[in-house]
This record gives sequence, C-alpha cells and structure tokens, in this order.
Amino acid sequence: MNPNVCPFCNQGNSCNVKSNDCWCQTEKVPQALIALLPAENKNKTCICSACITRFRLDSALFKEQFN
Repeated sequence: MNPNVCPFCNQGNSCNVKSNDCWCQTEKVPQALIALLPAENKNKTCICSACITRFRLDSALFKEQFN
C-alpha cells in the first residue's frame, strides 16, 4: 500500500498530512465510505477528494465501481 495513493481509484491523493497542513485534516469523510476500506488500509492512507465527492454524489454507484 502506498500512502500517497487513494485506496479506491489508485490515483494520487494529494495528501500532505506530515506537514500538518493538509486538506484531509479538515475534510469530513463519510463513515460509510471509510467502512468500505479493508481493515488493513484504515488510518494508513487518505481517500482522495475526487473519490469522496463521487461517493457523496452517488454512494450506490461508487460502491458498485470500487467495492
């Protein structure tokens, strides 16, 4: 697992959490989206903002595509 890659779409997640100045620290990620992650991936990499947006727009379609 690469912490710089979204665990769903495998694209860069643009996470910069190590600098304590990252978009991911203020983003509210839906718990239902986090629940889709395998246990071994939770709290180890950021879900990208594009996947968070896609999930919010149509969670059923997102689940079909990435689960």
